[in-house]
Amino acid sequence: MEDLLIKRLNRPVNANRVAVAHDANAVFATTLGLVRKENEDRALVARFFSSKLSTYVYCYVLSDGMGGMANGGLAATITVSRFLTELAKNLDLYDSIELSMAKAVEEAHEKVCSEINYKGGATLSAIVSHKPGELYTVNVGDSRIYKCDNNESLLQITEDDDVKSFLSKFEGIGLNDALALRNGLTKFIGMEGDLEVDVEFSSSNSDFFITSDGITLIGEDNLQKLYKNCDNPGEFLQRCIHLSNWLGGHDNASGLYISFSKHIEFALDNEQSSHNYIELWDFNGNFVFPKPETLITGPEETEDQNDVTPPKAKKNKRARSTSKKKTTKVIDSLDSVDVEITSIQTQMFDHDGRLIGDIECENEIEDKNTKDIK
Repeated sequence: MEDLLIKRLNRPVNANRVAVAHDANAVFATTLGLVRKENEDRALVARFFSSKLSTYVYCYVLSDGMGGMANGGLAATITVSRFLTELAKNLDLYDSIELSMAKAVEEAHEKVCSEINYKGGATLSAIVSHKPGELYTVNVGDSRIYKCDNNESLLQITEDDDVKSFLSKFEGIGLNDALALRNGLTKFIGMEGDLEVDVEFSSSNSDFFITSDGITLIGEDNLQKLYKNCDNPGEFLQRCIHLSNWLGGHDNASGLYISFSKHIEFALDNEQSSHNYIELWDFNGNFVFPKPETLITGPEETEDQNDVTPPKAKKNKRARSTSKKKTTKVIDSLDSVDVEITSIQTQMFDHDGRLIGDIECENEIEDKNTKDIK
């Protein structure tokens, strides 16, 4: 699974793009910016079944590769892929979600260190939920997680792991302009030494917003104004990445908005075969493949030994055959298991550039959307 994820996440996304994960009530947005040659931000939404929790788990994760270091994009890719792979296994091994997440972060850190040899690093921000109103957050670096209050304001619930935040804790130590511009990270995935990980529990039905520092560079006041004056998450994210570019586009800018205030289905179908698969969404669409243990033991035998597409994916595939949507299909192979990866790309904006209303994730729409925007 991890090798497939790395291959998938390394696909370049160097255009302005918005994508929707309807079943997970999430909206993505990213932009390369005007200075960087490569988009080193990675974002992923995953849904999988946990036998220990007896429910489906949703994971929302964003990683920002450090542009000042070599292999920043690869570090972000490894961070996301190893974190998710380990999380899916850990939730059935450990007694607490906090421990499962902390171990997954530690594994991601060790993997980046060993693969890149301290020549690359990345941030990591993630939200995990397995029941309505309960979620767990973890943050490493200067990417942020915001809670979206009902009074149309954003509340930062994570602390930036950077020099500026560190010095602000000490009285009498000023932060000069030069130091502010060279605001380095005090903690990140891939750093030398041990990594301290804090997982926080939140009881809330509010929406949440994960962002890389490319968006937060627009300023807190601008971010709050954009949120207050937008009609839906897609419009909010689109304006965030546009404003980032209008202000110079000095960095990649990415955001992930999750509508926990709307209904998310945790108790899905009872088909045992669907429990062996992980469904994921990224900037390139939706894809499904076996969980880690399934890749080792092989899928359950069916009438067609070469067909490993889960029942749910088959149903969606038949339904999509009558739609006028562009579908691209790639067959990957790992350990003699063929995995069908399907990306769905549909029109999200009209010819005038106006956002289509269904991006609010309020309607029950089966297809997952991605679209480059100008």
